[in-house]
Amino acid sequence: MESRKLPFLQSQILDHIYLSIYKNKNLSIENISELTGYPTRSKILSNAINSLVKKEFLEEKDKFIFSVPENRQTFLKKE
Repeated sequence: MESRKLPFLQSQILDHIYLSIYKNKNLSIENISELTGYPTRSKILSNAINSLVKKEFLEEKDKFIFSVPENRQTFLKKE
């Protein structure tokens, strides 16, 4: 699946996570909650993040520690 075909919420979250990884910034559920307007314990927010992992746009290494799968590394290449 291409990133431009993702639902808006997933796309918004993915952009934020990828930018955070690219800039080596700390990432938290609070950041994403603030960005999206969903509460930190929102099932919608949780499902959107889990869907990104299932669709292989993210790898979850630990609770809220993500990396970019090898097949998606082109999103983060510096030019």
